[in-house]
Amino acid sequence: MITMDVLLNYLHLHTTIITVVIAVVFDTMLGAIRSWKERKTNSSIGIDGMTRKTSMLACVVFLVCLDFLLHINLIGWLPEQILQIFKIIHMDNIGISDVFSVLFVVFELLSILKNWALMGLPMFKGVNEWIEKFLETFTEELPKDD
Repeated sequence: MITMDVLLNYLHLHTTIITVVIAVVFDTMLGAIRSWKERKTNSSIGIDGMTRKTSMLACVVFLVCLDFLLHINLIGWLPEQILQIFKIIHMDNIGISDVFSVLFVVFELLSILKNWALMGLPMFKGVNEWIEKFLETFTEELPKDD
């Protein structure tokens, strides 16, 4: 029988939740600093962002619970090249929560890099240009030069 203590311990030790939380907190901090720096603080944008981030975290927690109950392992669905990476880090079980967590972290990292570049903070050589080209191609988030 599964007790609440066992489930809470499993949630507490699940690294994807911790990774998503770290990415969300860092992105939120950078977004707040950027809005303060640009003097463009908007409560509706902030509420929308926090709603999305809270929903993201709730989704990850729900999927971790689902993985815990159903013991789903998606590692057999991965291509051989990606399996080699997981073998290096000794990961032999990939649940639904892990897949969604990776996607959420990627989206958060893109947002972090966007905020970083738009604030003009120093970055590795060529990364700012790559981010600006990426944002110009796939989003409308870069400020227009007048």
